[in-house]
Amino acid sequence: MVLDVKLDTIEGWLNLDKESGISSFGALKLLKRKLGVKKAGYVGTLDPIATGVLIIALGRTTKLIPQFDDSFKEYEFTIEWGTETDTLDSEGTVLRSGGLIPSMSAILAVLPSFLGEQLQVPPRFSAIHVNGIRAYLLARAGMEFQMQPRRIIIHSIECIKHSSGQSVLRVSCSKGTYVRAIARDIAHKLGSLAFVSRIRRTKSGVFDITSGNKLSEITKEHIIPPSAPFKTLSP
Repeated sequence: MVLDVKLDTIEGWLNLDKESGISSFGALKLLKRKLGVKKAGYVGTLDPIATGVLIIALGRTTKLIPQFDDSFKEYEFTIEWGTETDTLDSEGTVLRSGGLIPSMSAILAVLPSFLGEQLQVPPRFSAIHVNGIRAYLLARAGMEFQMQPRRIIIHSIECIKHSSGQSVLRVSCSKGTYVRAIARDIAHKLGSLAFVSRIRRTKSGVFDITSGNKLSEITKEHIIPPSAPFKTLSP
């Protein structure tokens, strides 16, 4: 169903709660079709398995994307211990298994070492360009290449749930941070292996998941004025 809104009048922001199993670009394409919008863009890519806050700019608002402050993000993610995949998530091929299962106390002991500014090596399966080519394309082709460390900031990180073989963590961080890499690095520091089975972005800049809407729920009433994120908009 295409909503009854004139194309030329649609502009502003949408807080889309992206569902798992679709890329950010795929979600954008479906949203454009539903709204009948010709021009739209998004702020901050989410992995296909990830859900949560995906900020959409509509119409002329796309020109404001470079000014949008998405430097602060928050995620909740589930770590599966004892196995590492090539993609560092549940969709990848198993590389190694048999790693130890850390205790809650061991996890809590290492988390403070991940706070603050640091260098992070992104996953090989990522959208980062390596010599002009997306890294995931090189990885899929089986080519050898090195991912260069990138400077990130982790503002806070906590383990909010732990059971045998699985932990749920919450992290607030700078843009450009890869949650899959956080899980990998925590596991390696603990002498273990891990991959991420669930990622949910709960905050991006001033937008919060509590005000997000799934694609099936989106209506024109959910469109936020273009200037709103640049004013006082409580998450």
